[in-house]
Amino acid sequence: MIENNIEIEYRPIKKIVILNLVELDKEELFKRASAIRMVEQPIFLNWAEGIVFIAIPASLEITEVDDNVMKGIAYFEGVTYSIMPKYQPETQVAADKIPIVDQSRFPVFRAIANWINKRKNL
Repeated sequence: MIENNIEIEYRPIKKIVILNLVELDKEELFKRASAIRMVEQPIFLNWAEGIVFIAIPASLEITEVDDNVMKGIAYFEGVTYSIMPKYQPETQVAADKIPIVDQSRFPVFRAIANWINKRKNL
């Protein structure tokens, strides 16, 4: 195996485009996450900067998304969020335990949460 010929290029995200933003109270957000987990796929909630949220990436099949992804632009089909000042590792909805991942160390999730915080203070 020759690894010396592998080129690695890092392209950090320079811009985030959110196509749909929805604020819910925490209980409604948790119920929605539980419903998604039951009918579609496993999902977890993200937490950063006092915001708990679901961030759904946009499909690469959308021409604008596909054309811009190599330019460092990330697209999210939707971000649904609630205010949650204190982090907790999971939440319980009926029999469903939904993990909440502390994304505070990751610039993209921190940027989304900070942007939401600024919008709610306008």
